[in-house]
Amino acid sequence: MHRRHGFTLIELMVVLAIVAILAGVAFGVSQAAQSNANLGSATFELALKLSGLKAQAISDQDDYLVVLLDGTDPAACSAFVQGRCTRYYVLRNPNASWTLAGFNPTSPGTNAAYVDHVAMPRGVRLYPGVTGVPPAPFAAIPMFDSALTATIAGKRRFAIRFGRDGTVSAEGATGKPGYAFALTTSVDSPAADRRGLVVAFPAGIVRTFVTN
Repeated sequence: MHRRHGFTLIELMVVLAIVAILAGVAFGVSQAAQSNANLGSATFELALKLSGLKAQAISDQDDYLVVLLDGTDPAACSAFVQGRCTRYYVLRNPNASWTLAGFNPTSPGTNAAYVDHVAMPRGVRLYPGVTGVPPAPFAAIPMFDSALTATIAGKRRFAIRFGRDGTVSAEGATGKPGYAFALTTSVDSPAADRRGLVVAFPAGIVRTFVTN
């Protein structure tokens, strides 16, 4: 009798197919993990920026605005096409003619002094489908308050003002308790994280949280 050694062609093809499937799954998990890590880092950096601007406004005796705009195509965002990225702009001393609806990211220095802007990582976008709420004691602050959120060409935007007197507020309405919003890397993937951020008015307390 002859004992068979090795694989038949069919067995080899089955093994290769299984390996390819496992490799594809591993790649997808790795990509999702990297995207979630980028989202966490971007949310943390934005929270740090918002936390620091109150003290900077008081120190400089200038008003500052942070304007956040949803990307036109976050999945195609890159360092070379930042216009597709979700971005936030820092402006100083906006004049009476400055409006959230009128803000143009291609000329951010119109009616205000342009300070800086940051493009968030590829895939990061605003997530208006969020169902969670901010943690206590900020649970009464609505997510994406419609009175404080503008929609231009189908994309959301909002602005938070840091006054030289130490007060923090939002552009669009007065008497609001704060502004809360959520970011995600995908509106479809169950593996995608959703990170929330809330700014309480007028104290300017900033908190991040995981939401859904």
